[in-house]
Amino acid sequence: MPARRLAVFAAPIVAAATLATGPSLVVACADGAGGDVGDGGAEGEGESESQADDLGRPADCPASAAWVTAVTGRVVDEAGAPAADAVVQLCVRTHAGRLLCLRPAAAGGDGAFAYDVAENARCMERATARAVLPLAAAAALYCALPLSPTEPVVALNEPYAILATTRVAALPAEGDLDAARPVAFAGGDVVVDVVPASLPEGTYGRLAARLLDAVDDAPACLRQAAPPLSVLVGFSPELDVAGQGLGVRLPNRGGFAAGAAVPLYALGGIDCRRPDGTLVEEGQWERFADGVVSADGATIDLVIDDPADVGVPCLTWLGAGVP
Repeated sequence: MPARRLAVFAAPIVAAATLATGPSLVVACADGAGGDVGDGGAEGEGESESQADDLGRPADCPASAAWVTAVTGRVVDEAGAPAADAVVQLCVRTHAGRLLCLRPAAAGGDGAFAYDVAENARCMERATARAVLPLAAAAALYCALPLSPTEPVVALNEPYAILATTRVAALPAEGDLDAARPVAFAGGDVVVDVVPASLPEGTYGRLAARLLDAVDDAPACLRQAAPPLSVLVGFSPELDVAGQGLGVRLPNRGGFAAGAAVPLYALGGIDCRRPDGTLVEEGQWERFADGVVSADGATIDLVIDDPADVGVPCLTWLGAGVP
């Protein structure tokens, strides 16, 4: 089994005073395509005013791409109250093909945020916003930004709503870190075969989840890019899973026939990777395996009992589809 890792991205905690100053400089390049990216050497830096259009778009950013200088919006809890401790982060696929995850920005006391996009990430093909409550049991939210080639400031009309999760009531002792053990979430309706050694260090004791009563209860922006789903579960803290992934049992809410193969999907999060190490991009739904409906029709089961099996690659949002 893989060695335990430090939880680098699981719960970013950054002082609001630090986040409030300066642009959202690049802090990660998740797919490795960007090389050594920092304050300097940014795409589009150094152009004179004569080389930029009225939006400030440099000449090497084509009109087919979006030129985004800032993102504004609000983060709330599921009751609609301001999420004053929320942190927002952008992950951008630039026109040059680089995947850049930018420095997080803190929301204010009213849940509002104003995100100044780093210059080397402004010419973009797509972007995903990540909203998280680092100190709370709550599932991270990933939403695609609505981009326009003519609007440099993305002003979000609807707030990002973060849903609370519930800690495991009876968490098995860690014991043998390399041994799988069933961990029951949501009153036992969701069971994950957790291998503590496959999780970042210090996260096993914080595991929590939220089984939605209905898929439509999820924030609309989370469902926007999702395939048809019959079950949806959010986890916290969000974690990459090392090795071949985890087994899982989900309720068969779709009433599918015993023995039916049901596609299983995971939502890409920060540093979510397949067993071969390739990235599941932030905000993208990945079909990683098929589960099988149990003989009694009660559950959709994914059992990891062979080295070739592929399990849940990360604990972000997990969904069962439709056969």
